[in-house]
Amino acid sequence: MLSAIQKIDSHQIAEDLKEIEAVYTSRTFLSGLFLGSNLPKNIEGIRVYNNVKEVDMRIVTSDEYYNKPNSHPFKHFPHLLEEESGRYLYKAISPDKRKELRTQYKALTTKFANEFGYYVDEVIARHTNSETYIKTSVHADMPIRHVQWLFERCVPNVIYANFIMIVEATIFVGLENSPISQRMLDCYRLGGMPGGWVGPLPKDGGLAKDCMELYHLGS
Repeated sequence: MLSAIQKIDSHQIAEDLKEIEAVYTSRTFLSGLFLGSNLPKNIEGIRVYNNVKEVDMRIVTSDEYYNKPNSHPFKHFPHLLEEESGRYLYKAISPDKRKELRTQYKALTTKFANEFGYYVDEVIARHTNSETYIKTSVHADMPIRHVQWLFERCVPNVIYANFIMIVEATIFVGLENSPISQRMLDCYRLGGMPGGWVGPLPKDGGLAKDCMELYHLGS
């Protein structure tokens, strides 16, 4: 999907895009979001989070979080990602360079944005049916309608947004210069997805390798 969209002049961008494509085309992509999956033997030091009932609060985080932010063990993950996106878009490169890269890779980013959401839906559909919802509902002690919303709306939307950000980071600064984007990709490579941020914020010295958790239901 990515590598075939347009010619890539930069060797580093091409290599990063191949890495991204290898992750989402892997047979284990998103498999860890479902009960009965296998957790990789080597999870590369990432802490695992597996509470289905509360994962939505970690990955979409409503504004209620700010009423009592200190009462939660995790940080506001969407806000943290917005700050990272702003950093590499508006601080790491000049306006002229940003405009140049947007123009150069417009075909790639537009096509990927238009198609990736459908691809995520297809992958999730392979793993879900009415029995999946029932088992997850019982396991997590939550209404089936909430489980259905989680798998059909919440999680797909977050995955889509994460990959749009990862691809943007690749184009504008390179994955190695966006440790948060790289760690998100690591979570997907391990079959799960980012499960929130526990620890100091980046501005306070928190590092993605230490603070980003892996949401995975495998054992």
